[in-house]
Amino acid sequence: MLNKLKTGLSGNIIFSLVVSVLGLIWTISGLMTGLWDRVTPAGGFMLVFIGVPLVILGISVTMKQLKDGSPQETQMTSQERRSMLFILIAGVIGGALMNFVLGTIVTLTAFVILWLKLYAKFNWCKTALISICIMLVIYGMFVIWLQVRFPTFLNLGII
Repeated sequence: MLNKLKTGLSGNIIFSLVVSVLGLIWTISGLMTGLWDRVTPAGGFMLVFIGVPLVILGISVTMKQLKDGSPQETQMTSQERRSMLFILIAGVIGGALMNFVLGTIVTLTAFVILWLKLYAKFNWCKTALISICIMLVIYGMFVIWLQVRFPTFLNLGII
């Protein structure tokens, strides 16, 4: 497994690692925001609810890909690897900043759209339909039913 790591990482492995880091950032941010507010979940509940599965999923996918070594994957050149790593690290930093600046709901929506369009390679119609359904379920369950207060636009309550 270490030999595969030394010879070069595929784009999927790098993406899985970055998803793990983003999940870790969301989990830490959620724990710092707070999980519970008297009788209702607090703003950090959803971040931890999404972040922990992302960490587990990202690490397990990375380990599986390193163990199996997908034969259909083509190895990237050193320059392509650096470019991919730079783009994905910028994505993680952008995601963390978006969570603070734009709020959790907007950040999760952008993450779902990017995941479905770029990684799962769905067409725009399917991406929009799935994203809208997921966000309606999250909004309905957490904001309306459980009355979770998410971090919002600069924490001003605008969005």
